[in-house]
Amino acid sequence: MPAIGLIAGLRWFTGREPGTAEMCRTAWQNAVARLRDQVLGVYAGVLRRAVAEGLVREGLDVETAATAVFGMVVTVSIERRALHPDRPLEELHATLADLLHRRVTG
Repeated sequence: MPAIGLIAGLRWFTGREPGTAEMCRTAWQNAVARLRDQVLGVYAGVLRRAVAEGLVREGLDVETAATAVFGMVVTVSIERRALHPDRPLEELHATLADLLHRRVTG
């Protein structure tokens, strides 16, 4: 079941059987955790290749860097969605890319 379906299900079950609502909440958390792990895997893979190709400084802790990038992207995405929906995505992308590039190259 897609995450959006789990969220809708949680809303439907809220206030009904406590055990059912808890099952939905747990399923939603598991779905988010799996998605996070998949995204972190992609980020870590890209960073590993960049280290191997000499594009990123040697010795970079790619797992920690992947988590930091994930957090940065999620935070900026939420803020844009909630507070600045008209801000161009290209502007956000350029800013995030610049921040990331400066931190991992030197």
